[in-house]
Amino acid sequence: MSGARASTGPPAILSAVFGRLTRSRLVARAHFGAIFPPLRKGEHLFDVATLALRRVALERIPTGARVLEVGTGSFAVLAIWLWRRGCRVRCTEIDADIAQRARETVQLNCASIEVECQPFLGAAPCEVDFVLFNPPYVRTAIGERRRLPRALRSQWDGGADGVDVLREFLAEFARRGGAAKALVGLNDLHVGRKRVVELLAATPELALREVVRHPRLPASVYFLERTKSPSARKSSPVE
Repeated sequence: MSGARASTGPPAILSAVFGRLTRSRLVARAHFGAIFPPLRKGEHLFDVATLALRRVALERIPTGARVLEVGTGSFAVLAIWLWRRGCRVRCTEIDADIAQRARETVQLNCASIEVECQPFLGAAPCEVDFVLFNPPYVRTAIGERRRLPRALRSQWDGGADGVDVLREFLAEFARRGGAAKALVGLNDLHVGRKRVVELLAATPELALREVVRHPRLPASVYFLERTKSPSARKSSPVE
């Protein structure tokens, strides 16, 4: 019984309630200070990982920092919020239609943010201070069972075990992350800390410096840095 429940992700009733909030432009404006266009079917403005990233970024990312948001989504929510706080921001988004949707929202807010239609770190060198990523983490079978929108598949489909995209990002960041710190936000109900640590164990070029759990929501932010010395990694990061 418990195994069947775990395979379907968060309880449907909680998902439905939170889903209404994530589609509210008023709620999103209160949290992120931006103006958003009317939503299309299946679109959401944020999720628990977005809120966790915002909370951590508020404390850790200083004004004027150079930030790359990977997979900015349809509305570039975090990117616009960071820009409003005085950061120098650029974004990547792999889906061309979603990238164009993000550009329209950026223009609506008169923000100076470039949105590249590129995977992960984009085509340019990663000369930034921070990389933010809220990867798709829903398992393919769960997303299909819930009939999540195919047009937005790049935003939710994490592959068979929910971490395929995260695994690819870690490999890319290990190769090209430069001196940046990566802040990766994940929904704990879909991808737990143990799974993330397992993935990092297979990527010795990266060090997990800290894990910050949201005090009220099931989400965590993982601080990562590149290191050429596997012995420099922390085995038990402080929360």
